[in-house]
Amino acid sequence: MDAFDFNRGMGQLRSLLGERFPKRRIEELLSLIEHARAGDSMRYDDQWLPYLQSFATKLPRPLQVKGTPERCMAIAECLPFASLHLVLPESLVDDDLARMSQEPVSRAITALTIESDLVSSQGLLYLADADWYPQLQFLRLASDRFGMAGYEAFLSQIPADALDGLELATRHLKGSILERLFACPPLGHVKHLSLSGSALGESFEKLLELLEPLSLRSLGLPRCNLDEVNFSALLATSLAPRLERLNLSCNSFDLRTARQLQHEDGVFANLQSLDLSHNKLGDEGLKLLLDTEAISSTCELDLCFNGITFAGLDALAAHPRREHIDVQEDSQAAMVYLFTRFGWIDPKQPLVQLGDLGALVPEKATLADTFDCLDLRSARLTDLECAVLADLPALEHVRYLDLSYNDISDAGLAILADSPYLSNVQQVDVRENPITAWGILYLTRSVNWSSLQEIEYIPFDREHGFFSNESIAVCRRLLDPASVVVLSFDIYNREEPIWELLIDGVVQEFGVLFDELADSPLEQPSRFPASLALDEFSLVGYDGEQCLYSLARAPKPLTHIRTLRVNNCELGTLNAIHHMFRDGFAFERLDFWRAGIGDYHWYNELDERPLNFAHLATLEPTSRLTSINLAGNYRLQFDYNEAAALMLPAFDNLRELVLPDGAIIMNSVLQALEHNRPELNVIKR
Repeated sequence: MDAFDFNRGMGQLRSLLGERFPKRRIEELLSLIEHARAGDSMRYDDQWLPYLQSFATKLPRPLQVKGTPERCMAIAECLPFASLHLVLPESLVDDDLARMSQEPVSRAITALTIESDLVSSQGLLYLADADWYPQLQFLRLASDRFGMAGYEAFLSQIPADALDGLELATRHLKGSILERLFACPPLGHVKHLSLSGSALGESFEKLLELLEPLSLRSLGLPRCNLDEVNFSALLATSLAPRLERLNLSCNSFDLRTARQLQHEDGVFANLQSLDLSHNKLGDEGLKLLLDTEAISSTCELDLCFNGITFAGLDALAAHPRREHIDVQEDSQAAMVYLFTRFGWIDPKQPLVQLGDLGALVPEKATLADTFDCLDLRSARLTDLECAVLADLPALEHVRYLDLSYNDISDAGLAILADSPYLSNVQQVDVRENPITAWGILYLTRSVNWSSLQEIEYIPFDREHGFFSNESIAVCRRLLDPASVVVLSFDIYNREEPIWELLIDGVVQEFGVLFDELADSPLEQPSRFPASLALDEFSLVGYDGEQCLYSLARAPKPLTHIRTLRVNNCELGTLNAIHHMFRDGFAFERLDFWRAGIGDYHWYNELDERPLNFAHLATLEPTSRLTSINLAGNYRLQFDYNEAAALMLPAFDNLRELVLPDGAIIMNSVLQALEHNRPELNVIKR
């Protein structure tokens, strides 16, 4: 095993613990320290542990660890001063909890999350018998399979005053079981409570009656189907003035809710955080909340995804409260945020005529000087900001683009890959973003990024603990236009379905990038950008038909894949190709060897004909076809109608047609093709 590079690792550690350290990078931090301690435990304890202890106050408490109790024990050895929140895998089943209940776990685990729909109340009963279970201070249970008996048994095992926080999310939470639930001793002592269930709105008054005696500091009621009537009832309780945090996201609150707060001075006097995201407040609701006296001026207010437009942002930009109100997730807010970052909008002045931000973009001559190098490092960018950037003509001047240390996913890179304004980018830095091998593939194989020479993405190799030079070499080969690149999904020749990337005929096994690609789900093609250029897209096996239809549902048609190969499956007809061509997809070669064309499946459209070349001839992408391989489809019928369609102008570029040997094909049909289309090579194989 290669030695862990402590000098390079310390640089990454300092970056992770920097001033703008976001919670979403906890998993990356944990992975780094695990590899460091595994590399040299003595050096880690002498150098890294004291450094980490100096940042203890910046780490969340408890520290969230995704995985198994065994991993928590390893993390506890790395961070002996930290308390841990164990988030169990979503694939967990009852037998796993039975095994866990018999095994010792780290005393550092003070919080537990179970959100597997495969775990029933029986699994909770197993866990309730564990010796270590009473040490928990926080518990989150999210599954529709948990019954009331499981909840009661589970909660009864915790000392009455031990549980500080509890989150329950299940459709079973309703009025008929609330009294039984609140009769459990731990609920009388919790300080942080979150309940989620679509039926809670119907029994809200009963819920408030049970909540009022509690000494709650924070309350969460997300996804409870609450409206302004329920909100009014909450305002009337003695609970409201005591709360420090309130989460009412994903409900049905609208302008009427904001109006209620206009007449309630100081009702949330102690509130430090209010989450109203994913509601229906709109611009007018935002304006009312800006001036309300019901909450303090320093209360952090989350209004993301409330349908806020430029009119609301105009009011927000000039308001003293704007630093404490988050509307970042709305696309128009993303545009204002970026324009402010670029210096095109003065953040201290009201926004003028926000309906046309194009007027704020400087002249091209100015942009050519200032946009040669665009530094957006640590700018809190998400996929929404990527959508704004992708539509910004000013980016045609950018040659170096730094997007490092943001929150951009593969979907964001797909959006940027499709931008027509990034053709001059020569170097891009996407380090420290939650992206995978797919995002790298999107950028390196985008026809729009024609000038790209280098992509700065150095993945941390989870297995060996070093930065993989092999991954960098593969990225450079992907950037080479002379490379023959094939993307394949194979379930026929493998025990498990697997994605493979081949460059010049060789499967690329390039560390963490390969693992991410190989382990991706079948549905991955629905995210492909339209600019993706491949020499071949290959689907092999019976699930290939599902993958093909998933590809057909891509947001934009793909037109830069030369060959589409679908083998060893049961398509039945070329129906999927008809639909893809109609939507704008285009290929040069179709290889449908042993694809079940002519079999009995899916004869519900296109006159129940498996080929229907006459219909294909009406679609513009057909003119790009140079080769069609239908060998191995032994039930295929190729008659005069199909031959006549191939003589239409749409198939003028077709040079090769491979038909199955032994299929029902009359010699006179083949002779007609040879006579009328001598340039078309018809092969029986």
